[in-house]
Parts: sequence; C-alpha cells; structure tokens
Amino acid sequence: MSSFALPSSDSSPSSSGQSGGDTNTTTSSKFDEGVVLLEDKCNYVDALVLFDEVNTQISTLSLFSTNESISDVQTPYLKFLLLPFYKMLCMMGCRTDGAAARLSNVKNAQSMGVAFLTTIESLGGEVMGEDNVTIFHKLLGEMGGDEEDGSVRPRARGSSRDEKVARFRAQQKCSEEIKMITGKLQRRGRMDLSPEEMFEGGDEESLIRSLTTQQLKKCATQCIDELISMNQELEMLEMSAKFQSNMSARSPQELEDERIKQRDAANKGSGIKMTQVSIDPTSNQLLFKRQEARDGVFRPGWNLPTMTLQELGEIEYRDAMERAERDKEAEIRNKDKPTRYEYLVRDGLEDDIHKVDASAKVDRDWDDFKDANPRGWGNKMADVGDRNF
Repeated sequence: MSSFALPSSDSSPSSSGQSGGDTNTTTSSKFDEGVVLLEDKCNYVDALVLFDEVNTQISTLSLFSTNESISDVQTPYLKFLLLPFYKMLCMMGCRTDGAAARLSNVKNAQSMGVAFLTTIESLGGEVMGEDNVTIFHKLLGEMGGDEEDGSVRPRARGSSRDEKVARFRAQQKCSEEIKMITGKLQRRGRMDLSPEEMFEGGDEESLIRSLTTQQLKKCATQCIDELISMNQELEMLEMSAKFQSNMSARSPQELEDERIKQRDAANKGSGIKMTQVSIDPTSNQLLFKRQEARDGVFRPGWNLPTMTLQELGEIEYRDAMERAERDKEAEIRNKDKPTRYEYLVRDGLEDDIHKVDASAKVDRDWDDFKDANPRGWGNKMADVGDRNF
C-alpha cells in the first residue's frame, strides 16, 4: 500500500492552466466516488483503488505544502486531507484469509492513521485539539521496535473510561455541527442563491470550509479510537499468525505423530488388570482371558475442552466481523425505507420531500391500526381507549 504524505513543493495548482483544472476536477470526482463506495456501499476494495489513484494525482499536482497551515489550504482541497483516514478504514474493512493477511492489513492501516494525524497536527493544533495531540503522542511513544518489514509494532494499550467518554462527546458535537451546516447548504440550494451571496452569516465557500473542518475534527478523534483498537488487535494477530506459520511448516506425519503423542499422554497409566473366565461350549473347559481396564475409566465426569482459548478467540472474532458486516448491510437496506414523519424530524430529514411524501402513507396506516386496535382492548379488566401511543 502506498502511504500518504504532503508533497514538499510549494507550487500552486492554479498555475497549471486549463488542463490542471480539469485534472483537479477528475481528482475530486474520484475522491467523492471513493467516499460513496466506502460509506454507502461498503465496497472497500474498489474504494481503496480509487483512493490510491487520488493519492498519486495529489502528489503530482502538488496541492499541499509542508510549510502550510490549515488556513493556507484552499477550501476545495481541504477534503483531500481525509484521504489517509479513508484509506485506513478501507484497509480495516477488507476481508482477508488467515491471520497473516489480516496482520498485514492492520499494520498498513496503522501507518495510514499515523500519517493522517501527523498531517493534521502539522497544519495546526486547532483542528486536532490538545487532548487528541496528547493521546496521539502517547500512542507513538508506546510503539515498539521495528518489524522485519520496517513497520512498528505497538504494545497493547487500553483507554480509560473518561477518555472514551470525552472522545465520544467530541464526535457527537462535531456530528451536530456537520448536520447544522449541511442543513444551511441545503437551504441555500433550495433558495437558488449564488455562491457569493451571504445567507445565515456566510457565503457558500465559508460554509463548505466549516463543514470540512468539522469533518476533519471528527475523523481525527475517530482515528485515535481506531489506533487504540489496532494496538490491541495486533497482539492477538501476531500470536495467531505465528501459530499458523508453525502449523503450516510441519508435515502431515509430524502432526499425526503429535496427535498420537498427546492422546497417549492423556491415557497414560497402568490400569487395572482383570481376568475374564468363560466356558468352551465344545469341551466344557474353563477359558481364562486377561484384560486391562485403562485409566480412561476414571476420567473426569465433566466435558473436557475440545479447543484451545486461542482457537475459540479466532472463532468469536470471525463471528463478530460477520455480524458487523450483516448489521452494516441491514442499515444500508433500511436507509431509504419509508418511516413515520416524527422519526424524520428526529433524524433531521424533514426537508427531504421524497421521504416526507413516503412517510404520509406510513402515518395513515399507523392511525388506521390505532383506530382498529384501541389501547388495552386485549387486556382483561383494563381501561380501553386511545392513549396516543
């Protein structure tokens, strides 16, 4: 995977002429398409391909400079600062076969997260925030030595409850700001205002800049949470990858010998010797046959483990990933499903005329159901009547 870094050139993209402007438009379109594939369709592989292409074009166009602050970055190019963060999410979401492949993905995602936060911090602390800067530096300080591939292996680190709550509240605050600014932009569009016309305290460019800044703040906080989760996952993945590597290096005969050795060790013991006495039906002579009762007769009365804790952890991890994928798909399927108007108001979607029209039938059906089924009609000795439920 290619890594994101700010180009060192100070050249402006506006000096590239008409062809440069066309290229910038293509870059922006690819970026937006990749965001849709990532957030709406969960198509991590195709989104990552587009983001890699955008990364290459950004480096070619020299849209950023290492000595800039965030106030020096042009508004249309602010969103490209989110590129390494989106690449990190794609790498974490890609399906892999085996712990070794997943380990490689998590390490690459970790590099993207570190690059994103480093870039945001270098552009000024007002976006990232002092608390996030402090936690980020602690994470960097807890990263271990270099691996063979040159990446760093972090030591597992938890997070206190207060820190988690603070980050959650910060993300919620940014989400509210994003929702408010988005509503202003939608109202400008419905009123067909020109980009330069002032409305609700600003023009279109200032609103877009504020919107992107809030997105950067929210993603920076989310990136901190992702890096902490990666630190904890990497330790388990390294153990699992090492186990799989050791197992794959052994021949089938060695594995069978090990299984027999473990079985014999479990059944080890002298046992109780017995003599079976029977009569030969032809000669009526007594026949003596010695037998041995193995120690297995005295095995515990409870069920013994059938797998190791590590194998159980891998199964639980796969199940959790599959559940998360199913929940995401269900959320996407239900996103455009008609719902009651009060829920549209709760979610801030009352300005969507198509959803409002669709909610009218749902509200009528709900009113008809309440008329046909008054509250308490199925309860014995209960009051019956409409309680506005």
